[in-house]
Amino acid sequence: MNPGKNASQGDAEPVEVVDDHGHLLAVVSASEVHRQSLPHRAALVLFFSRKGKLVLAKRPADSPSYPGRFDLTAHAHIRPGEAAQDAAGRLAEASFPGLAGPLVFHRLLPPTQSTGFEALTVFRCRLQGEPGHTADSRKPKTLEAFETLEIGSEELAALAVDFRELFAPEVIAAFEGGVLFGNKV
Repeated sequence: MNPGKNASQGDAEPVEVVDDHGHLLAVVSASEVHRQSLPHRAALVLFFSRKGKLVLAKRPADSPSYPGRFDLTAHAHIRPGEAAQDAAGRLAEASFPGLAGPLVFHRLLPPTQSTGFEALTVFRCRLQGEPGHTADSRKPKTLEAFETLEIGSEELAALAVDFRELFAPEVIAAFEGGVLFGNKV
C-alpha cells in the first residue's frame, strides 16, 4: 500500500469496472476487481518539489509488499461517480495537507497487466512547501512519519540501473514507460 493511499481503502471498497474506452460496465468490490483482473479506474498524482524533482515516499518496514522501498505517494481507486480530478485532489490533500499546488492533467494510461489493470488518470502537482511540513500547523502531516526522496530524471536513471531494489517496481515501470518525467509542471 502506498503511504498516500487512503487507509479506508479495503477489499469491500466499491470500484468502477470499465471497458477499453473507459465506459462504465459495473460497480463491484475492489477484491473482486483484483481477483478477476478486471479493468477499473484509478488516479495517480505525481508530486514535484519546488526544485522540480519527483517526490517519492519510503514504504514502512512492516509494509506487506516492498517494505523499505521508495514508491509513488498518491495512488488510489477513483470512487464510483467521482471525477478523476476530484479523486486526485482528495489524494493530494491526504498526502500533503495544505502543500499541494494546482493539479495538472498529465496523461491517461490504459488498463494493462503492468498497471494492475487500472485505467490510470495521471496528474502532476508541484508542492508549495517542503514534504513533511504543512502550511497550516493545525492540519495533520500524513507523510511526516515517512522518509521522502526528491529525485530527478537523471538521478533515477542512474539508480535504476544498479540499485533497482531501492524502488517499488511501479516506480521503475513508470519511469521506463516515460510516465514520470516529461512535461514540466
